[in-house]
This record gives sequence, C-alpha cells and structure tokens, in this order.
Amino acid sequence: MRFLFERLTNHAPLEHGAPDRGALANAVTSQIQRIVATRPRAPGDPNDLLAFGMLNAVDVSGNGTVALQRYAARLTQMIERFEPRLANVEITLVPGRNPLMPARLRVAGLLRNSLDAGGPQSLSVVLDTAAGVESVEPL
Repeated sequence: MRFLFERLTNHAPLEHGAPDRGALANAVTSQIQRIVATRPRAPGDPNDLLAFGMLNAVDVSGNGTVALQRYAARLTQMIERFEPRLANVEITLVPGRNPLMPARLRVAGLLRNSLDAGGPQSLSVVLDTAAGVESVEPL
C-alpha cells in the first residue's frame, strides 16, 4: 500500500504480490521524515483538520532532555496515527557525535507486511535533530 505522497512522487506502477522489503522500509522512512518536517498549524486554527506535524526538533532540543522526551512521545503518537505500516513503535534518545546536539532519536518498530510469508521485519531509523534521518538500519 502506498500513501498519496508516495504515489505522486513515484511514477512506477503499483506492484502485484508482496512488496520489496527495502522499498517498504524506504517508504516508511520517508513518511517519518514527512511527519518530522511538517510544522503544525497554530492551536485553534480552523484549517487544521488532522493535527499533523511536529515542532522543530532543533528548537525543542535546546530545552534539554525532558523536552526531547516529550517530543519523542508526540512523535510516537504521530507515527502510530499516520504510519500504520510500522507497528510496536519505540523511540529512544541515543547519544550523538555533535557536542552541540548531544541527543538523537532512534525510531524502532516492526514493518507490517501482511502479504509477506516471512513475517514482520524490524526497522530502526536514527533521526538527527538538526539533519533529519541519519541512518536506516533494517534489523
């Protein structure tokens, strides 16, 4: 199953049968990037129908670890709501290499693929608060 943005940006026809696991991991990673990159509308805005989007992670990370943990909790809710292909979502803070941005977020979960007899595949995506997706690690 592909979402609207994926269908608009990809000119390939829909696949028949089981989708490629790598393509599914890339699609889920792209959707997580869209969630993180989209800014929410102002509270009470009548045009905000879905409450889609996240605050800027760089701004949030400047307020310390507790603020990043709240950001991670909100991101978990957003992924559970807007990315149904990823199950058992867990977001953890991991140390970063940059001393100015000491924490990164690791999004981990299981890729749901009902057509694949091999069962669900683990996926781990590390989000750098400044640069976006840093690495994707199928486990």
